[in-house]
Formats: sequence, C-alpha cells, structure tokens
Amino acid sequence: MSRVKIVVLSVFLIICLIFVAGRVLASGADSDNILDRTVKHFYYDGKNLFLSPFHWDKKERLEFLLIASVTAGLFLADEELQKVARRNRSRFSNDLAKLVTPPETVYPRFVIGGFYLGGLIFKRKKEKDTALYLLESVMFTQGITQVIKHTVGRARPFADKGAYHFEALKFPPSSYSQSFPSGHAATAFSLASVIAEQYDNRLIDWAAYSLAFLAAWARVNDNVHFTSDVFFGGVLGTWVGKTIVRLNKNKDAESNKLSVQPTIGINSIGVSFNF
Repeated sequence: MSRVKIVVLSVFLIICLIFVAGRVLASGADSDNILDRTVKHFYYDGKNLFLSPFHWDKKERLEFLLIASVTAGLFLADEELQKVARRNRSRFSNDLAKLVTPPETVYPRFVIGGFYLGGLIFKRKKEKDTALYLLESVMFTQGITQVIKHTVGRARPFADKGAYHFEALKFPPSSYSQSFPSGHAATAFSLASVIAEQYDNRLIDWAAYSLAFLAAWARVNDNVHFTSDVFFGGVLGTWVGKTIVRLNKNKDAESNKLSVQPTIGINSIGVSFNF
C-alpha cells in the first residue's frame, strides 16, 4: 500500500473515530461496553492532547520558542553535520544502527505487547495502563508525524538535493521527500517518555532515553535524516508521551478526590461522601 493510500485511510479512520465517539458520548453510560469505553478514552485524550497548546502557560510557551529556535539553528547547520556523520561512519556504527533501528512498527509492538503481557501475568494494573498509554502515544505521534512529513516534504540526505529542498504538499510524494521530522526518533522518544513518566526510577529513565537517543542517532548515521529531523522528532514524541501520561494521571486524581454532597429526602437530610 502506498504512503498516500495509508494517509488517506488514516484520515478516514480518524473521521470515523470522531463520528463514532460523538455517538458514544451522546448515548447513556449504562449501555457502554469495553469498546465504547476505549473509544471514549482515545477521544478525550486525543482532544485534550491537541488542545493542550492553547492552554500552555508562559514557561511552556518559552520552551516551545526555545525548541523552535534550536530546530532552526540545526536546519542551518544540517549540511555540515551531515558531512561530519559521513566522515565518522564505520562498519561498527552501521552494525549498531541496524541493531537499534528495527522497522518503525515492529519495535512499538514488542514494547507495548511486553508491558501488557507482564500486566496479565503478574496481575498488575500499572503495566496494563502503561501499555495503553504507550499505544496511545505511538498512534498520536505517528499520526502527527505523517501529517508534518507530507506537509513539509523535505528531501532526505541520501537524495543529495541539499538540506533546503522541499516539495511541500506534493501528492503523491517523492520517495525521498519524507525527511522532516524523523518518524523513528519520534516513535522511540514517545515510548521512552511514557515509560519514564510511569516509573519514577533514574535507571529506567536513563535506559529508556538512551535507547531512544541511539535510535535517533542511527537515522543520521544511515544518512536517511538530518540532525534537525531527529531533534524535532524526538521533542515531538517526548511531548506526546508526557502529555498522554499526565492527562491520565490528572483523570485518576480527579476520580479519587473526596467529594461531599448533601442529600435531601422527604423525611431526611444527610450527607454523602464520594471517594
């Protein structure tokens, strides 16, 4: 299946999901089944994820400007950085790159499946929740990445067209015009950020982000992405992963809050406590 067909199909499925979610939300909760609840979960998280930039505070807006500035700076240095990567490429670096960059859809399957299987075997809700957040993060990250790729249409380094050749909004896209941002880097960092947010352990954080960094480095080593591609992809994936986990932690915190409500009956007055 061509990339254009994949994008068209993805957009169609997203529209269907929104339509179905609207119908589910309009229906009563009494008739919900597990699929209804899953649709609601993805709908609410997706909506809040895409609306979150409108609610950024001053610090978050400054961070975005800093990231945009660094990305622009790397754009200007991409050709020189590409030359450095080519000079330092070796048989060892190529073998390492193959090891840390399996196909873009294979690695997430193993990670997500591993967490969910661990949750089933050891009957741990946290691992099952982590698997769900990983799935959400990867889906949203790859969706955003594909939209940007097809919108920008930046040529890959191996095309030898330079760092500033763009074929924006070209359909069907050229085989070499899908460079910005790096899908592998975005996916790797989305997985790493979810795991790091879920487990408050420096060793786990270090391991997760180190593997993600290696995956991003490998794309530059293999001459399929510029440095700015993997930097922005890594930031994008990290933002999506962290946001997904925090949205769900906020939901859990809200549901666990103690609420006190007065109850008034015909012959009685009382107070109900909801935990």
